[in-house]
Amino acid sequence: PIESVKVGFVSLLSGSVLMAPLALLEPGAFSAQWELAHDMLPLMLGLFGIVYRYAVRSDENDMLKQGVVGAFAITRSLSALQVSSTCSALPLSCGPPFGYFDYAMILQLAVLAVESAVAFGGAAFAIESLFERGWLKRLATKMPVE
Repeated sequence: PIESVKVGFVSLLSGSVLMAPLALLEPGAFSAQWELAHDMLPLMLGLFGIVYRYAVRSDENDMLKQGVVGAFAITRSLSALQVSSTCSALPLSCGPPFGYFDYAMILQLAVLAVESAVAFGGAAFAIESLFERGWLKRLATKMPVE
């Protein structure tokens, strides 16, 4: 358990530091919504670190590692997306170019995706680096092979 806490702390610290410059460039920086989203990110990063350690274990499967990063980045990006004020509900209709997503939402999603990929990818890189140096410990068991 203590090793998982250490990995979670490394994850939240490294991901937050790497994401901070991008967050400051975001449209709407320092708004209440921006603050809430960025106050919650370290919690997500801490959980990411714990899940990452358990998911990748001693496995050298890069696709598994990237999958964990991608799952967290996509989930955060989609859950943080806000509809434009011009959207109507039931069924959701926001206008061009896709009807469901308008240009403003696509831009917002792109910003969130880049920011999330940097945060979770950077956290994974830091965790892997510390695994290699022996400062953090992997779980000893490997995932079963199908």
